[in-house]
Formats: sequence, structure tokens, C-alpha cells
Amino acid sequence: MSNLDLSYMHGKSRLLESESDRLQREVDNFTHKLEQQRRRNASLDEQVGHMSKEVRAKKDELQAKLPSVKEERRLEVKIRTLESNLQQEMVKLNDMQSKNKELREKINVLRREKQAYLEMFDNMEQELIDKAREAEKCNKEHLESSKAEEKYKLKMLKLKAKAEDEIAQLQSQFTAMQSVIEEDRKKQNAAVKEIANTLTSPDGKGNSEDAVDPHTVLEALYNKWSSACKERKRVVDQYHKNIRILSDAFNQIREATGIDDIDEMVTAFIKSEEQHYALYSYVNSLNTELDGLEERYQYLSKHYEQLRNILDQEKSSNIAVATELNDQIRQLNEEKQSTQEEIQSLKDEISSIQEPVEEMIKEFEECNFTLEFNKKLTRDEGFLVNEQNVEQYLGELEEYLSSLITHLAYENGKKGAALSAILADDLPSKTDKEVPKFLSELLQADNIVEDVETEENVPLTIKDFQAKSKEIYLARQINNDPSKTS
Repeated sequence: MSNLDLSYMHGKSRLLESESDRLQREVDNFTHKLEQQRRRNASLDEQVGHMSKEVRAKKDELQAKLPSVKEERRLEVKIRTLESNLQQEMVKLNDMQSKNKELREKINVLRREKQAYLEMFDNMEQELIDKAREAEKCNKEHLESSKAEEKYKLKMLKLKAKAEDEIAQLQSQFTAMQSVIEEDRKKQNAAVKEIANTLTSPDGKGNSEDAVDPHTVLEALYNKWSSACKERKRVVDQYHKNIRILSDAFNQIREATGIDDIDEMVTAFIKSEEQHYALYSYVNSLNTELDGLEERYQYLSKHYEQLRNILDQEKSSNIAVATELNDQIRQLNEEKQSTQEEIQSLKDEISSIQEPVEEMIKEFEECNFTLEFNKKLTRDEGFLVNEQNVEQYLGELEEYLSSLITHLAYENGKKGAALSAILADDLPSKTDKEVPKFLSELLQADNIVEDVETEENVPLTIKDFQAKSKEIYLARQINNDPSKTS
């Protein structure tokens, strides 16, 4: 049988039924719808009670987890103070680091100066050693040359004295020989005259006793001249011997000096004397320079000791400053670590309340609760609670809870149930975990909305349910106030 035939038969049966059957059928249908609506209302009441309990539990949990306003402000002030202190200490640390850098640069400059002074000292010591060696060598050469010069001087003086003595002896011998020769010449002249007179005298035949034998006279003269010549030869030989001695001495001097002329030899001797004097003056100047270098070395040694003492003092002061800075840095690191731990604990607490806050806000949104001032956050990128938006999320949740409290107060029939009319003493503090008395009584009520007959055949929506509840509340207010009815 088709559906058309069934509908036709059903319509025909309705037309054929009596009025009482029709009314009974309508009553049954209405009763059935009413029971369905009551069951829906009961389920909604049960859901509202369950949600109220969950809201109370979540709120208690949030109040237990969230710090108070004073505590938050105190923590914020403490965090700001610690951050400012940290910034100040960082500035001090940067200043100290810059000072340390300047001190390091000064120390490096002093070290370079010290290295330069040490190199200068080494060079001066090496130069002093070289100069001392050169001076010692020059002194030795001067002493050797002085000794050789003294030897040559003594030798020349001896030769000169010997030559002068020999010249004087020769002169005296020549003088004696000249006098002897003059006497011999006079004697010879006298003898010749006498012989001539004897030979030429007219009385040649005179006395035989006075006659002179010429042979005897000539023999005597010959002997005398022979002895004189021998003596003269001896003197000349001695003179030649002295000349040979002088010649040998001059040859030795010529071989030693390479000079042949006596005047030139005297000039060379004078020049050697001048060179010896110049060498002596140079040695004296070297000794003076050595004394000056020793004085400068002593001065530089004292200056080096002073610089070393200054460097040691600066090093000790730098070590003390570095120790103090390390202590300050360690304290700052400890404070920073404690601050980071506190911040991390706050972040952990904020992260721990993310899930319950998210669930509560989603449940309120699913129940079509609207915010009074349109403070709803945009969550396009997901629900994330952090230290920047935790206050906004909590404000949004508080606004939802305020709307719920207002709605429940309207449903319970309280006058001035708007949130603006609720006294501040009745509002729950963020530090108090207890629920207000009127709210606990309202949430613990068995049936917030009285059972009323509904004419609609479909279940009510949330907005219609809220509007209907407000109408019932206003009707009760009018019924309870006789002045308005009159």
C-alpha cells in the first residue's frame, strides 16, 4: 500500500472520529509535548546546575591558582625594581669593563715601554761590553805601543848618547892629532932647517962630534911618522867602527820604521808622539763615556724599579677590582637567576590556568553568552595565555561570570539583579575562595525556573529561554508588589 493511500485513510479516519476522540487525542498530544518539554527543561536545569558547579569549581581553582591583585602588583613592582637594578648594574658593569679596558691598554703601553727599556738596557749593556772590549784592546795596543816607543826612545837615546860621546872623543882625538901634527910639523920644519943648515954650512968639515948622520935622522923621522900613522889609523878605525855601529842602528830603525831620512825619522817620531797623545785622549773620552753610560744605566735601573713597583701596585689593585667585579657579577647573576625563576614560576602558573580558562570560555561561548562591552579577544591563531594577555583573558572570563551571575539573579527573582546593582561587598574578592551567599543559594536551588505550561511545540532556544525567564521574573515582581497592581 502506498503512502498516499495511508495518508488518505488516516485523514478519513480523523474525519470519521467523534469530537471527544479528537479532543482526547489532542490532549494526549499536548500532554506528550508537555512531558517532552518538561524533560527538556529538567535536562537543561540539570545542565545549568552541572555547569554552575563546574563554574564554581573552576573559579575556585582559578582563585586558588591566581595570585591576588596586591600580590601581582607587588611582583610587578619587584620585577620592575629588579629590572631597573639589573639595568643599573649592567651600566656599572659596562663602566667597569670600559675602565678595565682602559687599564689593560695602559698596562699594555707600560709593558711595551718596559720591553723597550729592557731592549734598550740589553743594547746598552752589549754596547758597554763592546766599548769596554774596544777600550781594553786600545789600552793594550797603547801599552804595547808605549812600551815599544819607550824601547825605541831608550835605544835612540842610548845611540844618541853613544854617538855624541864618540863624536866628542873623535873631536878630542882630532884636536889632539892636529896639535900633535902641528908639533911634528914644527919639529920637522925645525929638523929640516937644522939639517939644511948643517948640510949647507961652509965648514962642513967641522967637528965630527957635532956632525949629524942623516940616515939616523931619517930613520928616526920614519919611525916617528910610522908610529904617528899607526896611531892615526887606529883612531880612524875606531871612528869607522863607531860609524858602522851608528849605521847599523839607523838600519835597524829604518827596517823597523821604513824611513831612510833622519829628518823624516824625527818627523815620524813626533807624529807617533802626537798619535800616542790622541790615543790617550781617545781612551780618556771612552772612560768618560763609560762613566756616563754607567750613570745612565743606574738611573734607568732606578726608573725601571719604580715602573715595576707601579705595575705591581696597579696589578694588585686591578686584581682587587676584578675580584669585586666578579662578586658583583655573581650577585647580579644570582638575582637575575632568582628573578628568572620567579618569572618562570609565574609563566608556569599562567600556563597551568590556560586549559581551564579555555574550557570555561568555550563553554560560555557555546551557551551564547555575550560580553557587555565587546571585549572578546580574537583567537585566530589559537588559544594561548601568556603574560601579555592573561589579564585580558581573565577580564573576559570575569565578564562571562558576571553575565552568568546576573542571569541567575534574574532567574531567582532578586531585585536589582544587574551586575551594576550588586554591592561591592557581595562580589567575591580575587583573594577569597568562598562563593557569595546569595550565589551559593541561587546555584544550590532545586528548580530555578518554575514549571509553566508552554504553548510552543518545539524546544526553546537559549535567547528565547532568557527572554521567557525575564518575563516570568517581571510577572512575579508585579504580582508581589500590590501598589503596582492597583
